[in-house]
Amino acid sequence: MSDWKMKFYKVKVDSPYNERLKHAARCGEIILKVNEELGEEFDFPKVSDVYLFVDDYFRVMDDMTDVQRKLFTKEGKLKKSTKLGKVIFASYQDKLKARGLTDFTTEKRVNFAFGFYKTSREQLFHTLRNQDERYIKTDVSLSKDALQNVVEITEVDFLQAQLEIAKSREVD
Repeated sequence: MSDWKMKFYKVKVDSPYNERLKHAARCGEIILKVNEELGEEFDFPKVSDVYLFVDDYFRVMDDMTDVQRKLFTKEGKLKKSTKLGKVIFASYQDKLKARGLTDFTTEKRVNFAFGFYKTSREQLFHTLRNQDERYIKTDVSLSKDALQNVVEITEVDFLQAQLEIAKSREVD
C-alpha cells in the first residue's frame, strides 16, 4: 500500500533502466517511420512479435471502411486470421527487422519490468524528461531493484527540474 507521501527521484544516467527507456523511445520512433513508409492511416505504437494494436482504436474506428473494421478486434488488435491481416503483419515485421528492431518494448513495459509500476491499485507516477535527464514523482514505495536505478531528490529539486524543462521547451 502507498503511504501517500510523494517521493521524487532522478534516474541515474548510466543505469540499465535508463538504457531500456532510451531503447523504448527508439522503438516508438521506428514504429512511426514504418507507419509512414507503409502508408498506414493508423498508428501502430504497440507492436510485439505476436500483435499489432491500433492507437486510440475507438476514436479512429468511425473513419474506417467496413474492410478495415473487419481487420481488427474490438480491442484494436490486428486479426492475423485474414489474408490482409497476415500481409500487414508480415510487412511490419519485415520493416522492423530491416531497421534492426527485434526487441520491441514500450516505456510502460520498461517501467513495469523495473518495478516502477504496480498493477494491484491506482498510483501516481509522473515523469519528466530533458535530453538525458529523467525525473520521477510517485506515491509508491519503490522496490530495492528499482531504487538501484534512481537517486532520491527533494521536492524542490524536482520542481526546479520541472521549471528548467519547461523553460527549455519554450526556447525550442
